[in-house]
Amino acid sequence: LSIDLSPHVRGALLCHGISLCQQVGDSKRAGWWIEAGDRATSACGLNFSGECHMHRAEVLKSQGSLARAEAEARLGCEGYLNDNQHLGWGWVQVGEIRLRVGDLDGAEDAFTVAYSKDYLPDPGLALLRMAQGKVDHAVKEINRALEHLAIDKPRRVNLLAAAVTIRIAAGDPDGAAAACDELIELAEVFSSDTFAATATCARGELRSAEGHHEDAVPLLRKGISRWLEIGAPYEAAIARIHVAEAMAALGDLDDARMEMKVAGRVLQELGAEREEQRVAALLAALGGTAEDDTSGGPRVDKVFMFTDIESSTALATAMGEDEWDRVLRWHDRQLGDCISENAGVIVKHEGDGVFAAFADPSGAVTAAVAIQERLAAHRQQHGFAPAVRIGIHAGPAIERGGDYFGMAVNTAARVMTLAAGGQIVASDSLAAACGPRAGEVRSVELKGLGAPTTVVTVDWQH
Repeated sequence: LSIDLSPHVRGALLCHGISLCQQVGDSKRAGWWIEAGDRATSACGLNFSGECHMHRAEVLKSQGSLARAEAEARLGCEGYLNDNQHLGWGWVQVGEIRLRVGDLDGAEDAFTVAYSKDYLPDPGLALLRMAQGKVDHAVKEINRALEHLAIDKPRRVNLLAAAVTIRIAAGDPDGAAAACDELIELAEVFSSDTFAATATCARGELRSAEGHHEDAVPLLRKGISRWLEIGAPYEAAIARIHVAEAMAALGDLDDARMEMKVAGRVLQELGAEREEQRVAALLAALGGTAEDDTSGGPRVDKVFMFTDIESSTALATAMGEDEWDRVLRWHDRQLGDCISENAGVIVKHEGDGVFAAFADPSGAVTAAVAIQERLAAHRQQHGFAPAVRIGIHAGPAIERGGDYFGMAVNTAARVMTLAAGGQIVASDSLAAACGPRAGEVRSVELKGLGAPTTVVTVDWQH
């Protein structure tokens, strides 16, 4: 994408490149196209179509970037409000992400919207039914989906993998074996790493269910290696659960606990709380102790801040690459100064914004206000400064390698999306720190959280 092409042509090439890779199960190459798209967006002001947002959502979901994947899927839905086929596809993506993070109600809602648009939401819906304990319903749903998509061979791969899991749970080893045989055949036909990893893990899962645990372990380990090579952490973690169960059946409890611990840490980082809780229960059943905590790092209480530049794509397009890069460097310096002056630390840069952590609420609120005041002053004196949205939330997280993981971090990122350019929105846990600056208080639904969240708008001009 280094040749001189218009943003529209670049966007079309990216979208088609990602789509073709997905059709043949080349997730790794699709990820390269995502990275190229991110560079083009930052440098050249590239605008993605609704369809491209949805393709990006699928790839980002497989890479474990669940919050970013959901944001892409929802952007895709906004671009196809009058197109039932694309809209249904987008809501399926949202539902599958909700299912991965353990939000069964959110997944149900998303799949219902997709179904209302005459789009078959499988294998997600069938897996949701199994997660809800409705195994018989799951069997009927996956069988119906396989009948419906008898011709579309690439799309059958995920359906067949789900059919293996569901039919095992339903006590139908013959049906699971038939699905696994077809899956292996398709993986050989398309020769993609993703399809091969899917088939290998399905075969290992089936062999374990049949009682052949000694055969299952090497198959599942091979599948894990393939998933890690592709860059699919969620799938690798689920495979680790299966290999741990097979090892436990063989009496190898130490290695089984190790596999469970690794799986739990990955799932915790991804925000897959329901699966993480399942791992914790399985680990306890294997004789795990408090020292076997899957978090992989100390739990700390911090205040987290996310920022983002509003309309950055349009600004980059209008300014050009060199000028926009200069603005971004200036923006980074201003935010960095405000954060460090208030005892905060920039954890990392996220797109055109930053992710920062503070030890106390007052420092985070003061830094956020300082950022908006500094940008407003520059805007008044020099005529322009980018409009920045800021979200703040406090809570416990896992600290590892200078980074933070957990629902408090995810919540802070979602709170930021509630703000418009030039606004600060904080969760109600920071209301006291806002003092007289506390403005509008409202209850909102943040996806992935079980209950409504109360947030407050910070009146920084007060």
